[in-house]
Amino acid sequence: MAIKLYTQTKVVVRRLPLKAPFLTVNKDSLLVALRKLEGNALKLYLYLVGNKEGYKITLINNNAVLENLGFSASELIESIKTLREKSFLLPINDTTYLFNEGGDELC
Repeated sequence: MAIKLYTQTKVVVRRLPLKAPFLTVNKDSLLVALRKLEGNALKLYLYLVGNKEGYKITLINNNAVLENLGFSASELIESIKTLREKSFLLPINDTTYLFNEGGDELC
């Protein structure tokens, strides 16, 4: 059965009640990420943006991260590279990155 969409099609948002922990994200930042990222890189972005300010996490060799995202180690590494290329991860030093929620558009 084909779905018809009309010019005035509306969507009513229904959400589950919020319980901690919950995800909040700046809408402008999310729109930038949705334009620039896809697939696993977008999953990793959402995982990172769901953490509080100043939270530190080790990504490589972290089985919990791999399991939560459903990534293989190589998929995680490729996603990190994509976030670096798109300026969502900024190098602080050789082993540490700063997660930049808005990418290069909202620095």
